[in-house]
Amino acid sequence: MSVVVSTFQPMVIQPPETLDVSTAPVFQADLMAAIAASSADIWVDMAEVTSLDSAGLMALVTGLTRAQSLNREFYLCNVSSSARIVFELTQLDRIFAFKEESLPAKPLAA
Repeated sequence: MSVVVSTFQPMVIQPPETLDVSTAPVFQADLMAAIAASSADIWVDMAEVTSLDSAGLMALVTGLTRAQSLNREFYLCNVSSSARIVFELTQLDRIFAFKEESLPAKPLAA
């Protein structure tokens, strides 16, 4: 599994369809590498995510924390209603910034 990352500003990252205990460690490592490789703000395109568990949430929180430590913006985009419920139930909707508008650039394969 690899994360799809854009090369434009801001950086657009697409997590795997299933963001759970089986995929979160690799996603988190790829996310951290992508954040380290660029000085751009981060937009995580959640459009393809159909399944999200606590490990996936933790990977996103880790990315958010790292981006904030580097004074970068970190947005979740195209979050489905079912995934949005997970954020609301865990009250993580209070710490993440959500973007509803179109993404600024088409992601490219990393």
